[in-house]
Amino acid sequence: CAATLVISPSALVVEETADMERALMNTDGALGITTSTVALQSEGAIRALTLDGVAPNDAAVRSGAYELVRSVYLVTRANPGNAVDALLSFIASERGRQVMAENGAIAR
Repeated sequence: CAATLVISPSALVVEETADMERALMNTDGALGITTSTVALQSEGAIRALTLDGVAPNDAAVRSGAYELVRSVYLVTRANPGNAVDALLSFIASERGRQVMAENGAIAR
């Protein structure tokens, strides 16, 4: 349980995705949490770990076999306006889903 986790004084703790990406790419033996898009776009410099013998691929994420996943929500105020409506429509479209998949996002 993380409640009893003691973080080493020599550990580098980062909060931003870009900082984590840099730390994972530039620190020997680094271990961290980031997104599938960062791992894919790193062209092999960052790799997602196999957990309990399950590789982190689209099928394993969709089926629930790969359990270390997090949901991402798009949120807005009520009646956000035409520009936001257009963006949300694009994201929900076949082309929008294709763009997300090409960049490593996995829709469940």
